[in-house]
Amino acid sequence: MASPSAFTLSAEKIDRIRNIIDASTSDPETQLPSCVGVLVDRNGDVVYSHASGFKDLSTKEPMTLETLHWYASCTKLVTTTACMQLVERGVLDLDDEDLAERVCPELQNLKVLDGFDESGKPILVEKQNKITMRMLLTHTAGFSYVSFSEPIRKALPERYNEIEGPIESMCIPLLFQPGTGWNYGINTDFVGFIVERLSGLRLEDYFQRNIFQPLGITDNTMFPQGEQLERIGTLHLRNPVDGKVIPIPHLYGRHLESTDSQCHGGTSTFGLPAQYMKLLAALLNNGKSPKTGQQILNPHTVDLMFTAQTPQFTKGGVKGQKGGLPFVINDSEQLCMPGRQSKTQGWSFAGMVEDDHENREPNRVAMNDETTLPCGENTVWWAGVPNLYWWIDRETGVAGIVGTHMMPWLDPKALNTWKEVLEVVYSS
Repeated sequence: MASPSAFTLSAEKIDRIRNIIDASTSDPETQLPSCVGVLVDRNGDVVYSHASGFKDLSTKEPMTLETLHWYASCTKLVTTTACMQLVERGVLDLDDEDLAERVCPELQNLKVLDGFDESGKPILVEKQNKITMRMLLTHTAGFSYVSFSEPIRKALPERYNEIEGPIESMCIPLLFQPGTGWNYGINTDFVGFIVERLSGLRLEDYFQRNIFQPLGITDNTMFPQGEQLERIGTLHLRNPVDGKVIPIPHLYGRHLESTDSQCHGGTSTFGLPAQYMKLLAALLNNGKSPKTGQQILNPHTVDLMFTAQTPQFTKGGVKGQKGGLPFVINDSEQLCMPGRQSKTQGWSFAGMVEDDHENREPNRVAMNDETTLPCGENTVWWAGVPNLYWWIDRETGVAGIVGTHMMPWLDPKALNTWKEVLEVVYSS
């Protein structure tokens, strides 16, 4: 029997969510090729789960709850959890000015992009500040993604790919001096490299031993093998010219071909959304799995992970992404949960969070002046580039994931599906 604090949905609401997900894939070549939705409560019980559409549009093989997704940046929450475990064990200090660059000397000689000369050559200047673990966890070290930043793309060779290669490929120019701004980027990959070197384990092995196995998570891995390869959903792309959805080769092909590839803490993991929910349920439950009883983080650490960390840089709200590659990310005006546009957004260790810091700017970025989604004020959310969106609402006691397996990120139809699901979840 569910505890009094358990979050529940009526049969009518469950039917409405199922209809929303099914409707989102009713014309998969113009809407979404697939859609998966899973909700859990703080007891770890699945409140709702459903899959719709196709695993592969070309073969019409159906999408199921057993189809593996490329988590992409949903991996970041796992890496952050690993890092905070090492903080609890006294292995690292988030504010030690020497630790990150000592353990990961590749960070020492990075340059900062300071514009371009008349010939178009990048002007690179010396880094003035040391990079700390706190900067990496909060995306204040100066990194971007090549595919997200037009200036960084212009400063690097054409078709430069930093997300699949060795650590050296990630040593790209910074957009600003470390600790002086906020920008979403490859920071968490370096967190993963440092976790590996301090723990003596490959990140894949660290995840399995310290997070996945204690939480009873299966089918989550950086290196799918055997029958798992057959269950991976095909990646799709919405053509920016005509809006049609087509299958494309997987962006993370190296990880599907070899287990010797570099583990990337920002993007590398594959898995089942329903299994990912076991991590979210543990965080809902103050770091303890409600099913296995294993404590992977203490409650104080979880509180810290859900606290806004960047008010000095995001007090005006988190502006949307502009200038990205059109097959990777859509331009946007603002990053926020649907229905929370009037709230000031900031960044926590776990993901994006609303920041009601007293020094926020009154003229913050907002698409309207209304807050229509009554979720808990401390709700954290983030996403993976194939349009996977997760959220954790500790106040209400519910967490969920809604998404597809299609690029570019911030697809309007995917966002609208998430919005419609959220509206049902939080409707009175």
